[in-house]
Amino acid sequence: MTNDTAGGAGGRSSAGRLLKIAGGALIALLLLGAGAWLMAPKMARRVLDSQLERVEARSGLTIKTGALETRGLSGVTLSDLQVAIPGDDAPVVTIARAEVSLGLLAALKGDRAISALALSGVRVELSYDDQGRHTLTRILELQGDDEAEGDASESVAPRDLEAIAARLQERALRHFGGRFPQVEVRDLEVGFSDVQTPSRWPLTQLKTELATLESGESRAPFEADVHLQPNDAHTLSLPATVSLSGALALPLTRSSVDVTFSEALRARAPAPYDFLEVELRGVAITDNFGVALRELALRNRLEPGDAPMVEAELASLALESWPARPADVKLQELRVEGPHLRLNYAAHGASNLGDLEALLRRGVAKRSVRTAREVAQELAERAIADASKDDAAEDDTTDATPAAEDLDALAAQPAADATQPAGPSLRELLTEKLPQRIKVSDLTIEVVDPRPHDNLNAPLQRFALREGELDVDHRPIQGQIDLKAIAHIEGAVLPARVDVALDLPYRKGGWEAKVDIEELELSQLAQLGGERIASRLFGGRVNASLDLGEGEQRGRTSFEGMFALDGFRAFLSPVAADPIELGEASIALKGYLDPKAAIPPARLLKAPTPPSEPELQGGEEELSQEELPAPPERGAFVIDEGTARHRDASAEFQLAIYGFDGLDRRPNRLDVAIAIEPTPVQALVDAIPSAILGPLAGMRLAGTFGWNFAMEVPLYDAGRMQWDATPELLNLEVKHLPEEVDVYRLFERFDHTIEDTWEVKEYRRTRTLTYQRDIVIPKMRPTPAPWLIENTGITLEELDLRRRERGWPEVPQWFPGLGIPRQAIDSPEYWLTRHATSQAAPRPWPERAQPVSALDSFFGAWSPQPSPDVPRWEAPEPHRRPLEETIDAERYGDYVYVPLHHISPYMVRAILTTEDNSFFDHPGFNFYAIKQSVAANLRAGRFVRGASTISMQLAKNLFLDREKVLARKFQEATLVWLMESVADIPKERLLEIYLNIIEYGPGVFGIHEAAVHYFGKRPDELSIGEVAWLVSIIPGPKRYHSYYDRGEISPAWFRRMGRYIRAMETRERITPEEMELALAEPPAFHIPADGEPIFRADYERENPPPPPEVPEGAGEGVEDLGGEPTPEPVEERGFMRLFD
Repeated sequence: MTNDTAGGAGGRSSAGRLLKIAGGALIALLLLGAGAWLMAPKMARRVLDSQLERVEARSGLTIKTGALETRGLSGVTLSDLQVAIPGDDAPVVTIARAEVSLGLLAALKGDRAISALALSGVRVELSYDDQGRHTLTRILELQGDDEAEGDASESVAPRDLEAIAARLQERALRHFGGRFPQVEVRDLEVGFSDVQTPSRWPLTQLKTELATLESGESRAPFEADVHLQPNDAHTLSLPATVSLSGALALPLTRSSVDVTFSEALRARAPAPYDFLEVELRGVAITDNFGVALRELALRNRLEPGDAPMVEAELASLALESWPARPADVKLQELRVEGPHLRLNYAAHGASNLGDLEALLRRGVAKRSVRTAREVAQELAERAIADASKDDAAEDDTTDATPAAEDLDALAAQPAADATQPAGPSLRELLTEKLPQRIKVSDLTIEVVDPRPHDNLNAPLQRFALREGELDVDHRPIQGQIDLKAIAHIEGAVLPARVDVALDLPYRKGGWEAKVDIEELELSQLAQLGGERIASRLFGGRVNASLDLGEGEQRGRTSFEGMFALDGFRAFLSPVAADPIELGEASIALKGYLDPKAAIPPARLLKAPTPPSEPELQGGEEELSQEELPAPPERGAFVIDEGTARHRDASAEFQLAIYGFDGLDRRPNRLDVAIAIEPTPVQALVDAIPSAILGPLAGMRLAGTFGWNFAMEVPLYDAGRMQWDATPELLNLEVKHLPEEVDVYRLFERFDHTIEDTWEVKEYRRTRTLTYQRDIVIPKMRPTPAPWLIENTGITLEELDLRRRERGWPEVPQWFPGLGIPRQAIDSPEYWLTRHATSQAAPRPWPERAQPVSALDSFFGAWSPQPSPDVPRWEAPEPHRRPLEETIDAERYGDYVYVPLHHISPYMVRAILTTEDNSFFDHPGFNFYAIKQSVAANLRAGRFVRGASTISMQLAKNLFLDREKVLARKFQEATLVWLMESVADIPKERLLEIYLNIIEYGPGVFGIHEAAVHYFGKRPDELSIGEVAWLVSIIPGPKRYHSYYDRGEISPAWFRRMGRYIRAMETRERITPEEMELALAEPPAFHIPADGEPIFRADYERENPPPPPEVPEGAGEGVEDLGGEPTPEPVEERGFMRLFD
């Protein structure tokens, strides 16, 4: 019991002591709490005042607070907090109540960080002062004590966005312990005002009932709904409500925000572009440096209708980091979803995009004018200021630097190194500039085009590109680019599709690309291309497939593809005067492009050889081979396999261009090979477009044609070009030729119309002159063989062979009374007999009396009575001539067709010398002249020399128009082939017609009219100098007619004629004595006055030269003057004796 009693007493004693200790501690805590409760307001005020002083010192603002209440040991509550700019009457910020969570016990230890804020009744007033400064601008301009005492470098605002964000982060979070506090704002109102310019602010008031920011160490989500009161006078139309959500993050550049508008945000562009309006339904800035625009649209308010011109569901981009400057932007990803472009045309041709471009250009021009004026004014003010400084410093030049020294210093600056590359390489461009991802999905382009397109094959008023996709995947580390593009075009009968794929490993090399086109209608491309394209491209469906890429051999691009056209129609002005139409056509090819490939040896080319015929010394200056730059030695563009098909005709071809160095230099060599399997000739004719055939369209031929052709052209010495042609023409027969190009009518009598129209520029006006004359070409009659042999260089044996093979003229059957030895009928001598020469055409004009000599005039054997039968010149009326005038085709009388042997032989020799030296030897084409023409034109870089033969010029003048297109050359060549190789028209007939129809001046056609117009003579009376003038003006008869208008031939032009005369002597067509006589003086024009005879002989008969003066005592021997001089004996040729 004792023990128990003792033990119980001890236990009660221990429990009592514990209770006493606990009670004492409780009493102590109560006493401490009561003390803290009594001391908390003073501590809180001291802590708050300390923080506000630091804020004032750093910001330069004035902060006033009202009553302060403590909330235990967790914080304080402030009322009537005001923030103002020093010197302003009204505060910028007013807060009715602010609850600040601040650990008071922590504050006793020195930790004064604010952990939470709860604000209510917040009012903010933003305005512009009388100096036009924004409230925030004024706040930033204030210099607080902290910055004034700090490092001067800190006062300079950093340009780097990362530095700006870090500075803002450090200043903002220093009051919150370096972490994001929990913030709650209720009843916030922001007012915007500007007394001077009320429309400056886009809104007048901003309200929000609740805005929250959750606390966090490195991330703080926030959320708010903001109600806006827009300013109707501003160009920016704001929605009623803006919802904000996102999160602040450390660093601040990793923060994100999402802005959603209750209605679309609308912004008008500034004048003069205020007709443009941009709409936006939302903006998002992501924590990976991304920006996204939702439901973006661009409207043109000048366009009727409410649909936007451009819109997209989403447009976003991701950057590597926020750039300090626009030039530092490094795009990582670009994404556009649902872009939609509406292209609307008006019936008169305008479009919304075209109008927009025109308006934008007009605005730029206006702004440029204003800028130029401002620059001029600034320069003038600067010049005045500099002049004032010069006057003030005239006496003090110790520190002045003369302007000359400034120029010397500027000139002494090192120039840019021309060897440095002009820009980044392709690899650098791809690595640094190309985003890692580009994604455009669901692209739509709608076109509404009510314009009339009468020329197009299949115009559509509505069509669209839909489901367009573009996906670019760029992996810079691997150096790989993958591109895919797809588009569908709807609206035509057959929908079109275009696919493009690219696999580009640009680091290791070896790339591949593939293009597929299905049923693409070119009419829609022409509609989109504008008037310039629509006037040339009319339509056609295209199907194509092309594979190209770089294989194992670096730098060598191989390609293989097929292009098919159906119904293609286009106007190619250099090729044909009319649109070119194709049926079903295709071309398949396979080849490669290798800039480093060596040039293979030529197969056909030979070493240079001297020319086979002498060249006329023309006036064009050409570079010699020594002056030409060296041709490139590497590079090859080769089509190994090519097949072209059109309708029922096909051809295989090979093409190679060797040695090239950019587009500015001429390649080294061109190789071409063409192979045509034996094909019906009519199938080949039908395969040629009618625009190329021209008047030959409708030609029908029978037979088969095959061809193997190879050509090599050294482009730096094209005169050495060589070709190997193996034609195979079997059973050719002409079934039909259109009447206007029927070459067979040249054998018979036929009608021909000469037409010409040209303009004459006079003082302040341009006159249009026309000429038209219907002439008759008589039936073909043989030219006497003696005349041909003497004047054309053809031998009697060659003439006999040609005429007997042709069967014309017909050789009679011998009979006893024929008057010709029997053996002469079968020998070449037959063509020299009177029986053969009598078939020639007679002289087409009567003999005229000879002009009166000086002796006849002296002895009175001349009567000055004018003959009424003499044709006389009728001068045009002297009054002002009309702007449009028709030349009188009968001003020299009726048209006279002159047979070849009644034309001056000097004219024939001269025309052969200057126009076609080997006319009687070639088959209508002078291949040597073709080579020299190509070489001269390539050297000059322009057209300086042609290669037309007399046959080609005749075909042009007789059958074709004057359009300067490539198709006309094809038509000329075909007609020459028909005339000379198929119809076998005699050369002398072609030359005779040519001289009788070609132009010699404005309204002067044919050799008879030319001889009368220039010299008042018949064609058979022309001298060497006169024919030299006529052949010299054939290339430009209207241009060179100015010498006739002046009344004489200039010395410079006579020197040009002298080159032709010397060439005639060099080619043994005249004697040296004849040459010297012709070079003595230029021929004189016969220009009759009104009423005077047209022919020189008639004029000289009516106006003889004055009689010679006889000196006194010179009567002896006068009787000898009347006798005719005895001619020197001349050796006659045998065939001339037969001809006589």
